Amino acid sequence: MTKPFNKASKQQGFTLLEIMLVLVLMAILVSSISFSFDTNDPSKKVEKEARKFQALYHLAVEYALLNNVQFGVVINEAGYEFVGFDGQRWSPISGEATFAEQEMPENITLQLRVDNIPWLDQQNQEDDLFSSSDDEDTQKDEEDKVVPHIYLFSSGDITPFELLFIYDEAFSDIDSFCFSVTGEYAIPLKVEGPLEVDL
Repeated sequence: MTKPFNKASKQQGFTLLEIMLVLVLMAILVSSISFSFDTNDPSKKVEKEARKFQALYHLAVEYALLNNVQFGVVINEAGYEFVGFDGQRWSPISGEATFAEQEMPENITLQLRVDNIPWLDQQNQEDDLFSSSDDEDTQKDEEDKVVPHIYLFSSGDITPFELLFIYDEAFSDIDSFCFSVTGEYAIPLKVEGPLEVDL
C-alpha cells in the first residue's frame, strides 16, 4: 500500500542566485554603515565607492555565469551602469535595481584604463562587439547606441581593466588621491588605495 503524498515533506530552498544577491546586499549595507561613522574622512568615502563597484561587479559576473548572458559596464566620469546584450543590442538591465546606474558623490570622478587589446581597438573603429551588421539599423540607432567599456562574458572571462576612483576637491588642503579597482581576465577584482594621482 502506497503512502499518501505529504506536501509538508517537500523540500524547498533558495536558489544560489538569491543567496548571492542577499549576501552582496548585506555586504553593501554593512559597508555603508561602517563608513557612516567617519563621514568627514574623504578616503573612507572613496574606498566605499570602490568596494561597492567591486561587489556589484562580482555579482554581475556570477549572474552572467548562472544565466548564460553577456554583461557590460558603461563608464563615464560621473558614474557607471551595467548593461546586458539581448542578441541585437546592449541596453540597461531592466527589472534589476541592483544593476541600476550608479552616480558618484561630489568630488569623486572615475577614470578607466583598459589594456591595449586588438579586438577592442577594432571594435572602436568599426562596430561594437555583438552588434548587428544591418546598415539601416546601425544608422538609425547610432545616436542612442550603447557601447560597453568593460565586458563580462558568460564564460567568466572579463576585460582586463583598471578603474580609478579619484578624489579631487577644489580649494582644499587635501591632496588628490585615488583608489584603484583592477581586473585581470577573471574575478576577484583587486582594490588598492589610497594612492597618489597626477591630474
